[in-house]
Amino acid sequence: MLAAGSIICLFALSVGAQETKTAAPQQPAVTNAPASPATQPQPPSAQPQAAQPQTAPAAKPAVSKKQAVKKSRLNGAVQTIDATAKKLTIKTKKGEIKEFVIGDDVKITKGGNRKSITLADIKEGNRVEIRMEDEIVKSVHAQVASRIK
Repeated sequence: MLAAGSIICLFALSVGAQETKTAAPQQPAVTNAPASPATQPQPPSAQPQAAQPQTAPAAKPAVSKKQAVKKSRLNGAVQTIDATAKKLTIKTKKGEIKEFVIGDDVKITKGGNRKSITLADIKEGNRVEIRMEDEIVKSVHAQVASRIK
């Protein structure tokens, strides 16, 4: 006669056997016998190139979503100004002479409150700060009260 514990073990074994039959097939057991070089899995770098599918590299978009914008500032004293031609020439602290074309969309301000002015309001000798993005003038700020002698 079988004990009650034995019946439970037999039942568990038979249920486990049924689950194994319905489950996906298992991998064969690993043997200690050395495998031949042809059957050993090789790392991807050692596999021949013909076995790997060839895919074309993904094309990069012509314009990235966020391109880096080179921002710069230049300070100096106004040497010449031509409001009709929209040209401004300044002399930097290093003594370099730089000429700029001022577009219609350039913001021109003066003083501490950054009051909006026109290019004609800037005079020779005024100290200015020119802000650029990718070498294009975006703003000109004049310190009208301060003049170079």
